[in-house]
Amino acid sequence: VRFSGDQEAFKREIAYANALATTALMNSLPESRRKQFAYEMAKLTTDMINRPNINIEQGKTDFSYEMARITAQVVAGSSATSAAYSPPVQRVDQARQIASVYADSGYAPSNINMNRTLPETDVQKQTASIPINEGAAGVEQYNIPKPLITTRKQYNEDPSYISPQTYNILIDRLTHPARPSKNDLKIFDRKFLGEPIEIDGEVRFHNMANDSRNPVWDRNRSGLRFRVAANTHLYDGWRIHAMAEILRSIRNYSNDQDYLARIYLTGYLGEVYTTVGEFGYLMANGNIYDSWFKGVRFEYGYDNDKYKYTAAIGKTKYTTDTAIATVRYNDYDYNLELGAYNYELNENGDMNSIFTFGGMYRFSNFTLGGLYLRSTLKDLNRDRDGYVVSLYYGDLKSWRKGTYSLFAKFYDQPRHTYIMHGMEGMGQWMHGFKGFGAGVNYTLHENLVGGVYYYDLEEKYSGIKGRTLWTQLSWYF
Repeated sequence: VRFSGDQEAFKREIAYANALATTALMNSLPESRRKQFAYEMAKLTTDMINRPNINIEQGKTDFSYEMARITAQVVAGSSATSAAYSPPVQRVDQARQIASVYADSGYAPSNINMNRTLPETDVQKQTASIPINEGAAGVEQYNIPKPLITTRKQYNEDPSYISPQTYNILIDRLTHPARPSKNDLKIFDRKFLGEPIEIDGEVRFHNMANDSRNPVWDRNRSGLRFRVAANTHLYDGWRIHAMAEILRSIRNYSNDQDYLARIYLTGYLGEVYTTVGEFGYLMANGNIYDSWFKGVRFEYGYDNDKYKYTAAIGKTKYTTDTAIATVRYNDYDYNLELGAYNYELNENGDMNSIFTFGGMYRFSNFTLGGLYLRSTLKDLNRDRDGYVVSLYYGDLKSWRKGTYSLFAKFYDQPRHTYIMHGMEGMGQWMHGFKGFGAGVNYTLHENLVGGVYYYDLEEKYSGIKGRTLWTQLSWYF
């Protein structure tokens, strides 16, 4: 059993997440259910806050279960005798609002037993079709598999009962918020839900103050970056995404503009989540590459599943014939990942492969990471083995004022252990580098985030040093 060490902060976050969930769902409930729902949510918050010595992990598990229980009551229907009850898909969407808000709070339990079941009492294990809003005109008819909801008969007999199927699927939704499941995509992208085109964006100012004996590296740089992204449902759970990017120089920066900097499709081929087109690709947490990738990527499993497999083929800004394969193993408080990145360099046609082995270990609000890299090509020093050690603290949320995250990293990477490094320091221009970087990001106001990073690096081949102070301010909309 692991304790956080900051129990009061945990209680405040729980209360905040509960309030958001209550607000998100209250208006969609009939008048007859609002008072009872508000009472149950308030009772849950009171119970968590009044625990004198709360076990953080047990608190996460208890809170998850109670949220699932209350959600299931909403999913099961607001009134057993009302003819105008909410459509099942609409009720599942309401449940998803709770799950989404809860997941955003950062308190999804880290070791939920996904196979846990409640006592079985007359559970129908076969799937069945349930009509939407019986007797109501003008509503599209759509069938939902029975495991998504507790049966009406069970709800009538005991409103607090949750079937094992309902419990497991709700916990799955709560603990896998990052990417919708195949069934989610088919259910929630239906026309009658009125899904609009989703648009968001970022305006970023940055300043890169450099200090080096190398005159090319020594130039300071500053500028603005504008990004606008949009996505919408296309067909049968597939979505289309696009992003425009405009750069404007203040000092020694770019003035490029690309109105289709990203254009790609996402959806499922069988059980494999597929991305095809031109999209952003973060390789080895940015220690190999972090920019656009043109091709196709296949992912089997979720980020928090026991195993996740990824394969991709395409090209980057600096390589062609690029093939990638990774497998990640997740456990209670750590993960491990093996990776292979094979490509042909645009600059000289040389073939190179980078093999990686790394992992992350989480404790309290810290994360400790390590990454080993080995390339088939050797650099000018005949070196091909590199490593990165990282430490993270905090939990930045761009929509919540006062949240923050800190990082510290030590790098030792020969030239061919990266394609184009994702750091904000000079390492991307060096022929191999070693040194450290540290930084902080802080949410100054809702959707307004500032960052300050410092890098002190040395080129492995020449021994020339380069120091960078990077500052940025980003507004998200």
